[in-house]
Amino acid sequence: MGQPDTFSLLGKSAKNPVLLNWCVAGTLTVLFLAWYFLVLCGETFSPVFVGLVLAIAATVVYMPVKKYQNLHGSQYLITNERAILITEDESYYCVELKNLDGVCRIRDTDGRTGLLLGSGLERELRHGVDWRSRTVKPAIRTEGRWDYAESMLFFRVADPEGAMEALRAAGV
Repeated sequence: MGQPDTFSLLGKSAKNPVLLNWCVAGTLTVLFLAWYFLVLCGETFSPVFVGLVLAIAATVVYMPVKKYQNLHGSQYLITNERAILITEDESYYCVELKNLDGVCRIRDTDGRTGLLLGSGLERELRHGVDWRSRTVKPAIRTEGRWDYAESMLFFRVADPEGAMEALRAAGV
């Protein structure tokens, strides 16, 4: 069992995109509310509408934080049949080892090692890997609370050699 090594929400590769996301969301919210109050509002004011706009903006701003928390608190498991990813929000993903079409080490933008299980995410990860990267290729099927994935990324594995040894022992 393992977890990702520590990483920062505003690390080198994610800082500019996350800050840009927050700045754009804040600016658009202020401009939209200013337009609403100056042009549309007139004599009628809708606190529900203003609350809705603020709730949407808060959701957009919170999305990177939620992704960071989910990945930061995730757990990686390798059994003799499956590789498993359990996120902080208790989403359960697994990939069946017998269906893997490859396993490789992959470096993130800070030079830390992760494992790419299956080739399904390979195209998406060519432009660089950081905590914002997709960690699971969409589910092949769902059984209960488990999503069976085609491909999976174990981001910043603390012991990549140990994980590779566990995969070899499982016959991958």
